[in-house]
Amino acid sequence: MKRCPLCESEYESGEYCPSCGVLLQNDISGENNAVSGFKRISPHYTKDKKLVPNEIRRADDRTGVKSHITRKSAVAILCSMVIVLCSIFAIKFGKNLFRPSSESVSFVGNDTVSQEEFTKNDKNSLSYNNETTDGDTEEDENGFGQEDYDIGWHSILSVNNSYIDINQCLDLDDYLLQMSEDESFAFAYPIHFFNIGNMRDDGQCYAFICDDENYYAKLQVYKRQNIGDPVLNCMRAAQEYAHTWENIQYEYPADREPQADEYGMARKIVQGICSKSDAKMEYVIAANDGQYDYIMDFQYKDPQPENDYDETSYILDCLYRYCSFSGGTYQPRTYSQFLENDMGEKKITEKNEDGFVFILDESDREYISDYDLENMDPQELTYARNEIYARHGYIFQSKELAEYFSRKDWYHPDSEFDESTFNEYEKYNSRYILNYQKQHGMEYNPE
Repeated sequence: MKRCPLCESEYESGEYCPSCGVLLQNDISGENNAVSGFKRISPHYTKDKKLVPNEIRRADDRTGVKSHITRKSAVAILCSMVIVLCSIFAIKFGKNLFRPSSESVSFVGNDTVSQEEFTKNDKNSLSYNNETTDGDTEEDENGFGQEDYDIGWHSILSVNNSYIDINQCLDLDDYLLQMSEDESFAFAYPIHFFNIGNMRDDGQCYAFICDDENYYAKLQVYKRQNIGDPVLNCMRAAQEYAHTWENIQYEYPADREPQADEYGMARKIVQGICSKSDAKMEYVIAANDGQYDYIMDFQYKDPQPENDYDETSYILDCLYRYCSFSGGTYQPRTYSQFLENDMGEKKITEKNEDGFVFILDESDREYISDYDLENMDPQELTYARNEIYARHGYIFQSKELAEYFSRKDWYHPDSEFDESTFNEYEKYNSRYILNYQKQHGMEYNPE
């Protein structure tokens, strides 16, 4: 009897120990006096835990068939499985990796917002909400998903133009006012600027296309559910478009977060260059009231985007002023007013208890804040500040201000004007508006 140098089990003969599977190399030469000459082979067991005879294992090895998996083989198989799974994930979800994070969005102007429960589809998906969806919805070239077409669409015949002429968009009569089916939003579109117009059957989405040899434009106006903080939601909605642009040309507000108005609606307006080589531009108004997003998206070509007083810029001005959720406070103006930078008439129709119209009705009896000035432009802020003086009959040297206030029924020029008659609210508010203009670079010098 011989003894295995590793497990010390006794055996009669053979190349391998029948107990531990050690290759008894020295036994081949008849010498069994050194432990350094053996090589261990892991025992192989069947499902019922019985040791497989070494003779069978040697037969397997000789034919090249492995009856066991080595550690290196297991690692290699595991790595292969991981690579396959990653490839499948990249194909199915890869395009989402290039979208803004759902946890935080760094917007132009260094505004950073975050929200735990936020899930979004592609930027033009009109079935947008905060509920998690399984997979992505395929969309066509116009950005509409299958669920949008399931609702059904019908044509808007007023824009069936065979020839496009931008000069036919320079009169207010060239714009047709459109109200949504539930009357939650309204807008107007130039009827001579589009070849195709479609409205979704539920009256919540409108799409227009201008595809002419001389012009190109797309206009989408729609409403979609998006429950949450209005400020966060409107910034995220605007970011869905802006993050793909080459350059941001304009944003409002630019140096601070938007604020919800008295109706609970917040809004963000952005304009930028999508493709400089193609002269493609995009203008977006994104608003949210805590329940729904209200979106106006206008894509167009403008070879001279630095020119703020051309025909295309006038179309943008009309789209903004006619849009009910833009936050604009002025009525649509004529093309001549636009070229002369005449702001036109205000939308405000509410009157105070005396029946008079004011920009800041309560500036003589309440302290104002940034909230009251949030949606005003530089000219309007200047008018609001001088409105305090006009209440007391101040005679303006500026021709522009003199003409503006002369049209107000409540304004009565007083040659004996005395600023000392201001009450504490009027003194505070006049200084507050002036400082606000300086801090935000919104000073305006009337003619």
